[in-house]
Amino acid sequence: MSSADGDLAEFLRGHNIESDGNGLANFDWAQDETIGNEVYRRALALSMNILNEEYRNDNEASADYKSIKLLGIACLQLLPKLEAHLMDPLFRFAHSAFVNQSMHVGVADVEFDHQCRGLLLKTELCQSYNALRNSMNETPPMPQLVAGVFMIHVNTCFERISDSITAFKILYEHGEKMNFQSSESKDELIFQRALQISQSIRGIVLQIEMVLPLLQPDQIKETIELAQKNITSALESLHPYMVGNSSLTFILQQTSFAQVGIFFRKFFDGSNLGINSVQEQLNRACLDGEALEPQDKYATLFAQFLRLRFCQEHPELKQDEANAIHQSQKALEEAMKMRSYNSYDDFLNRLINNEPINSIQLSDELSFSI
Repeated sequence: MSSADGDLAEFLRGHNIESDGNGLANFDWAQDETIGNEVYRRALALSMNILNEEYRNDNEASADYKSIKLLGIACLQLLPKLEAHLMDPLFRFAHSAFVNQSMHVGVADVEFDHQCRGLLLKTELCQSYNALRNSMNETPPMPQLVAGVFMIHVNTCFERISDSITAFKILYEHGEKMNFQSSESKDELIFQRALQISQSIRGIVLQIEMVLPLLQPDQIKETIELAQKNITSALESLHPYMVGNSSLTFILQQTSFAQVGIFFRKFFDGSNLGINSVQEQLNRACLDGEALEPQDKYATLFAQFLRLRFCQEHPELKQDEANAIHQSQKALEEAMKMRSYNSYDDFLNRLINNEPINSIQLSDELSFSI
């Protein structure tokens, strides 16, 4: 290996940057700015090296792919959500090196393979979204360009979600036959897949809402067909797992049902879905009367946002608005302050104060984080 990553494993070990299943064992190292800067520097330097074909050819057979993946995951903790795609070369090379070396030894690490595929889904969707957002920042504005880039983006997203559903079904239905280190690691991988698919569905719906006014009728029609087919299939595939696994998966499932129901009702001739039916679905997702753990309460914040916005958009639900406000404030008080908590706090308070919410900001802040 080159000097750029030859001591990588020692560097990670020396600073207590360790793997724990699908993520990191701890985040203490990130509190040290010097260590964080070095993680960032090494990750970007290695990423630049990997973009060189000669480097890939020379190092793939001997690369420490586990350390490379771990470095990429560590750097993700330091990067803004919308810059996750910068780690795509690391995860892609780590996976390629893993495949190459596994073929030579005749043994494959099922967990590493699925972990890499999950990370690549994240970086690919982020990369595609960034291309869309860059097209929206053109001066002067070019609506036709944005619409064209969006159609590429939405097709890419649904293709990747479909691939992820296939991987989830294989794990969920046949995981017991695979060579996992433990049943716990298998279960964690299945959970992470389900979580990522739920997040991807949430994100693409927010993104469609953001771009819809710029689309032509034929593009809207294609988007409708893609959304109906792929989202319905994804939710059906997840249902047996999500409904009975835990409070968290139940909340995420009910929230997805509610968001998709609102979406089709509002934009795509879904008026046959009654207002009261949607409201009942939102109430199920919020689980107001349940004694939830703080992390589960956090998972209800998106549903709280959807419910309050839905009440305000429909005069028929005016009598429910006060309770929706009260429950959203209560949820914010009880929720764990993690991931996008500050964004939910901001958006909910804007609704409460009747302040406008920009669909672009909503998409940017909530598309890539549950």
